Amino acid sequence: MNTPIVRQMRAQAHRGWIFMNGFDVLPEQAFAQFELFTGRRAPRNLMRNEVVGRYREEWSRSHDGPHVDPLNFEGS
Repeated sequence: MNTPIVRQMRAQAHRGWIFMNGFDVLPEQAFAQFELFTGRRAPRNLMRNEVVGRYREEWSRSHDGPHVDPLNFEGS
């Protein structure tokens, strides 16, 4: 996930750019949908943790070798 474009965007932080990945944006869309459909406040922590947990499960199943946290955005 630490692609050349991600590194390029992070290098621009000093100019006021804020890098946001899919794990920042996708849950926000889900929160809004939940609230529109139900009329209740979304359980944000629960929903975010579920997305991250499912992603890690799927990533682990599809990758062999040593365990690497797929959400460690600071890695190479």
